[in-house]
Amino acid sequence: MIVQRVVLNSRPGKNGHPVAENFRVEEVNLPDCVNEGQVQVRTLYLSVDPYMRCRMNEDTGSDYITPWQLSQVVDGGGVGIIEESKHTNFMKGDFVTSFYWPWQTKVILDGNILEKDIFLCLEKEMATHFSILAWKNPVDRGTWQATVHGVTRVGHDLATKPPNHQISM
Repeated sequence: MIVQRVVLNSRPGKNGHPVAENFRVEEVNLPDCVNEGQVQVRTLYLSVDPYMRCRMNEDTGSDYITPWQLSQVVDGGGVGIIEESKHTNFMKGDFVTSFYWPWQTKVILDGNILEKDIFLCLEKEMATHFSILAWKNPVDRGTWQATVHGVTRVGHDLATKPPNHQISM
């Protein structure tokens, strides 16, 4: 399977400003098999944080932050959904998170670096219930907006296709 990933292409220098040219997108083959203890995950969200600026240079200015390596995939906080699992703690459809998430569209990870994202799992369940409630009970615009705000992060149809017969906009 071909996936896309982001690698560090060049370093901006200690006082230089990061630019798009410091990164490049590559296509690579994802291995076909998931080994025992691993999961295959589709990336949903990646975190871009100020501390990552330090990781772009050899000297990060810190003992506890490691630099990204040139021509290697960059990593950071991420959230994804499991597509295949050979780890006892995770199953297909689980939302997971890690601080060591490679910036690529899909990835095979050691399940031991992952945590279940209980909040996204709950939001997915709640989205289903909100959808049923919205169908059965008319709601005012403010209630609808609050409901939509609570489920948009998981991309539920409720966020993009409100039932027309119950809402006057």
